[in-house]
Amino acid sequence: MRFSSSLFRLAHTAEISAASWSTLAVMSGVLLGCSSGSEATQGGLATRDGDGNVAPGTDGNGGGLIDDPFEPGSPVSPSPAGTDGPSVPNLGGETVCDDKDDNGNGIIDDVDVGKDGLCDCIRIGFFGEVASDAGSATDSFEAWLTARSGQIPIQHLDATETLTAAWLSQLQVLIVGGLQDRAAQAGNDAAFSTAEIAAFDDWIQNQGGGVITLSGYTATIRDAAPVAELLQNTGLGYDLSSVTGAGVISENGPPVWLTGIATPTHPIVDGVKEIGVFYGYPVTGDGTTILTGEGYTLGVAKEWNVGRVFAFADEWITQDATWAGLRNGQQNPCQQPCNEQENICRIAEEQCEQCEAQPCSDPNETDLTTCTKGCQPSCESERERCATYTSQCETCSAEVIDREEATPRLWLNTIRWLTPANECKVAIPPRGGIQIR
Repeated sequence: MRFSSSLFRLAHTAEISAASWSTLAVMSGVLLGCSSGSEATQGGLATRDGDGNVAPGTDGNGGGLIDDPFEPGSPVSPSPAGTDGPSVPNLGGETVCDDKDDNGNGIIDDVDVGKDGLCDCIRIGFFGEVASDAGSATDSFEAWLTARSGQIPIQHLDATETLTAAWLSQLQVLIVGGLQDRAAQAGNDAAFSTAEIAAFDDWIQNQGGGVITLSGYTATIRDAAPVAELLQNTGLGYDLSSVTGAGVISENGPPVWLTGIATPTHPIVDGVKEIGVFYGYPVTGDGTTILTGEGYTLGVAKEWNVGRVFAFADEWITQDATWAGLRNGQQNPCQQPCNEQENICRIAEEQCEQCEAQPCSDPNETDLTTCTKGCQPSCESERERCATYTSQCETCSAEVIDREEATPRLWLNTIRWLTPANECKVAIPPRGGIQIR
């Protein structure tokens, strides 16, 4: 296993108490998103009422699916990113993970003590490797996910371990990472058994599980095959036949920031203007197209009975460079325009101060603060230059904020969308408020 974060390694298949996890996190120097508390019940993922006792996918009264309060068109759909958030009363006001709607707002376990946008009670699993051919520089993603997970530890299953119904039943959301080790183990045989595929399918479509799959971890197409195989019955997959080698999307990277948000109204990309990728495999299937680039479909989301699936073309949304908002390897694209702004504005201020001390052009005028002076045109010109460069610096800085927040916001949106409709939903912070580390 090539996880770079010790905290990810600690949350291997064993269940760890919330209190123990908090202690381990502090020992490792990572601050959790909230104080430890009661563990959530580890069970099925039925959509439930306040007592947590209803059948999967029903409203508890023999009715149909419960409205997702975070879906467009629902009675309490969220406001656009950057505003005050969803109109759910006291959202995120609970403090204990107890599988109940303690504050009576229709959402079970809406706990977000740190107000970071990720429910502290979320039960997340990571299947496979986070490291890829791009390297193991994934500390930002791992630390962010671990710290944001709050009271419930991330569960990890190695790529070569058996995917079971029991392990999946602990989870609300599953992240499928690199399965290259499983591909190597399988050789020319199937990477998953019939029982594993059946458990995966049942967890999604009957228990309400949500999964995001990533691809492009290596430059070998065969290594991406197990993820496509895992999705075989969902209606989504990856095009591994019409592309060669390392995949698609590489020019002017890494990463390549794509603006082809195909369905900007979808909750996954709410407030996201760009997504960074580098060498991925096109996504196929009958869901809602989320991202496109260079003529390829790179992200597709789909509701499958009571569960949800998001197939994404690449793994660079876990890489530090994408989390830092880097473009074409630039550490800080605003450094030059903002340095120039600082210098020009300093010169303008100095010249205008000197001009204020100069004598009036008309000897009969004595008020130096109101009279006309020959140096004033030059002073005003420098002030205009200062204003121009200030605007350029501010525009660039705003773009950097959007790019730095793009990846964590994409993850927050995705995890919330994948979570069952009335469970563990909290408000995502507005623009400029996303915690990146």
